[in-house]
Amino acid sequence: MKTVPVETLTRESFSEFGSFRDMLNPMSEKLGAPPVEFFRDMLAQSLGVFSSASYSNCRVEPRAFVIDSSEHHNATMEMLMPLDGDTLMHFAPAFLPKTGLAK
Repeated sequence: MKTVPVETLTRESFSEFGSFRDMLNPMSEKLGAPPVEFFRDMLAQSLGVFSSASYSNCRVEPRAFVIDSSEHHNATMEMLMPLDGDTLMHFAPAFLPKTGLAK
Protein backbone atom coordinates (compact mmCIF):
# COMPACT_ATOMS: atom_id res chain seq x y z
CA MET A 1 0.00 0.00 0.00
CA LYS A 2 1.29 3.45 -0.92
CA THR A 3 1.43 6.07 1.83
CA VAL A 4 0.74 9.69 0.89
CA PRO A 5 1.86 12.50 3.19
CA VAL A 6 -0.84 14.80 4.59
CA GLU A 7 -0.27 18.50 3.98
CA THR A 8 -1.91 21.51 5.59
CA LEU A 9 -4.29 23.10 3.12
CA THR A 10 -3.05 26.54 2.06
CA ARG A 11 -3.70 28.71 -0.98
CA GLU A 12 -0.15 28.12 -2.14
CA SER A 13 -0.19 24.33 -1.74
CA PHE A 14 -3.57 24.01 -3.48
CA SER A 15 -3.06 26.61 -6.25
CA GLU A 16 -2.23 24.08 -8.99
CA PHE A 17 -5.65 22.43 -8.44
CA GLY A 18 -7.82 25.57 -8.18
CA SER A 19 -8.99 27.66 -5.25
CA PHE A 20 -10.83 27.12 -1.98
CA ARG A 21 -12.27 29.12 0.92
CA ASP A 22 -12.47 28.22 4.60
CA MET A 23 -16.23 28.47 5.15
CA LEU A 24 -16.07 27.70 8.89
CA ASN A 25 -13.40 30.31 9.68
CA PRO A 26 -13.83 33.10 7.12
CA MET A 27 -11.25 35.87 7.13
CA SER A 28 -12.78 38.09 4.41
CA GLU A 29 -14.67 41.39 4.64
CA LYS A 30 -17.97 41.03 6.48
CA LEU A 31 -21.26 42.80 7.08
CA GLY A 32 -22.59 43.03 10.64
CA ALA A 33 -21.13 42.14 14.00
CA PRO A 34 -21.76 39.32 16.45
CA PRO A 35 -24.18 37.70 16.99
CA VAL A 36 -24.79 37.82 13.17
CA GLU A 37 -21.94 38.27 10.67
CA PHE A 38 -22.34 37.87 6.89
CA PHE A 39 -19.39 37.11 4.60
CA ARG A 40 -20.70 37.85 1.09
CA ASP A 41 -19.62 36.07 -2.11
CA MET A 42 -16.56 34.32 -0.68
CA LEU A 43 -16.32 32.08 -3.74
CA ALA A 44 -17.85 32.26 -7.23
CA GLN A 45 -18.44 29.24 -9.45
CA SER A 46 -19.21 29.26 -13.18
CA LEU A 47 -22.13 27.01 -14.10
CA GLY A 48 -21.91 27.55 -17.83
CA VAL A 49 -22.27 30.40 -20.28
CA PHE A 50 -25.25 32.09 -18.62
CA SER A 51 -25.11 30.96 -14.98
CA SER A 52 -22.96 31.24 -11.91
CA ALA A 53 -23.26 30.55 -8.21
CA SER A 54 -21.77 32.49 -5.32
CA TYR A 55 -21.06 31.03 -1.91
CA SER A 56 -21.45 33.16 1.19
CA ASN A 57 -21.27 32.50 4.91
CA CYS A 58 -23.61 33.78 7.61
CA ARG A 59 -22.16 33.10 11.04
CA VAL A 60 -24.79 33.26 13.78
CA GLU A 61 -24.04 32.87 17.47
CA PRO A 62 -26.67 31.75 20.00
CA ARG A 63 -29.16 34.52 20.76
CA ALA A 64 -32.75 35.13 21.90
CA PHE A 65 -35.54 33.67 19.73
CA VAL A 66 -36.64 37.10 18.49
CA ILE A 67 -37.10 37.88 14.78
CA ASP A 68 -35.92 41.47 14.33
CA SER A 69 -35.35 41.46 10.57
CA SER A 70 -36.07 39.42 7.47
CA GLU A 71 -35.31 39.51 3.74
CA HIS A 72 -37.00 38.67 0.47
CA HIS A 73 -35.36 37.63 -2.83
CA ASN A 74 -37.19 38.55 -6.05
CA ALA A 75 -34.85 37.17 -8.70
CA THR A 76 -32.43 34.83 -7.01
CA MET A 77 -32.46 31.52 -5.19
CA GLU A 78 -30.78 30.79 -1.89
CA MET A 79 -29.68 27.50 -0.39
CA LEU A 80 -29.04 27.17 3.33
CA MET A 81 -26.63 24.55 4.59
CA PRO A 82 -25.90 24.38 8.34
CA LEU A 83 -22.25 23.43 8.73
CA ASP A 84 -21.69 23.00 12.44
CA GLY A 85 -24.90 22.83 14.42
CA ASP A 86 -28.68 22.98 14.50
CA THR A 87 -30.63 25.65 12.65
CA LEU A 88 -33.89 27.39 13.52
CA MET A 89 -35.45 29.20 10.55
CA HIS A 90 -38.62 31.25 10.13
CA PHE A 91 -40.63 31.59 6.92
CA ALA A 92 -43.38 33.98 5.85
CA PRO A 93 -45.39 34.61 2.69
CA ALA A 94 -43.73 36.97 0.20
CA PHE A 95 -46.95 38.96 -0.22
CA LEU A 96 -49.51 40.46 2.14
CA PRO A 97 -52.59 38.22 2.30
CA LYS A 98 -55.58 39.32 0.13
CA THR A 99 -53.81 42.42 -1.29
CA GLY A 100 -51.05 40.83 -3.36
CA LEU A 101 -48.83 43.75 -2.40
CA ALA A 102 -45.22 43.12 -1.50
CA LYS A 103 -44.42 43.68 2.15
